Amino acid sequence: MSARGGSPPTSVTAHLALDTVAAVLEEELPERAPRLLVALSGGSDSVALASLLRTWRDRHRPEATILLGHLDHGLRGRASRQDASWCRELACRLGLPIETGAADVAAGAAAAFSKGRGSRNSSEKKMS
Repeated sequence: MSARGGSPPTSVTAHLALDTVAAVLEEELPERAPRLLVALSGGSDSVALASLLRTWRDRHRPEATILLGHLDHGLRGRASRQDASWCRELACRLGLPIETGAADVAAGAAAAFSKGRGSRNSSEKKMS
């Protein structure tokens, strides 16, 4: 099942997932109003988690704050920007706030690779 299409889960599956999330959160969260950050990629797992947490909050802990976060890594050009837009739309449908950001991961990776090559060359010169 895709986060952006496909069949919804059965009610039995959805209830089981919600009961599991509720049990874990009630065990792990403090008594005071919890704040949860959900990293939202737009994939089915993060979309399901955001939806489950929103339902959990509404039913069990209305004082809880849930914030969605999406980072556009910039690795897929236009498709990355479309993912960010879709995540903002999902946040609106769920009634949850979202913070989005962007990073040029490819440029950072290229710089790290270049620095690593320079360090390796320097080490090889010292060894010879």
